[in-house]
Amino acid sequence: LWGKNLVDTFDEIFRKRARYCVIFVSEAYKEHVWTNHERQSAQARALNEKGEEYILPIKVDDVELDGMPPTTGYVSLKQGINKIAEILIQKLKS
Repeated sequence: LWGKNLVDTFDEIFRKRARYCVIFVSEAYKEHVWTNHERQSAQARALNEKGEEYILPIKVDDVELDGMPPTTGYVSLKQGINKIAEILIQKLKS
């Protein structure tokens, strides 16, 4: 990514090219400028997907993210990283 305009590059990735967007929902995630930019690009894509699964949230703590309704299904980090990896692999195979 050296020398690239990261605003444009990340928007391109999260809004146009990625198959899914995995978000680790946490207070730290909520507070960072870049993660908010990524989330906003992902949410724009999710809106265009018209209900198709795109954002796959993993809940690290109980923080709520702007624009992420609490009715969105998530996986808890408490399940363990191995279980989350299994779930993600199954999602990618579907």
